[in-house]
Amino acid sequence: MQIHETESKNLLIEILTTRELLKDLYNEKGPNSSDYISLSVKHNVLIDQYFEKKQRDGSSASSAPKNEA
Repeated sequence: MQIHETESKNLLIEILTTRELLKDLYNEKGPNSSDYISLSVKHNVLIDQYFEKKQRDGSSASSAPKNEA
């Protein structure tokens, strides 16, 4: 379980980093630059990966057998 949490945290860190870089690129080169567009696509992929991972982790946790007393 802790491995999944670490992977999720790493994805969140990368998402935040790309978001900051996007802000800088937008201010420096504008939204039509190839650098901005490429990083924007990467940012969206990272967000998709994060939510897919959270969904998988959530569904596997809910399908685990529960100990009943």
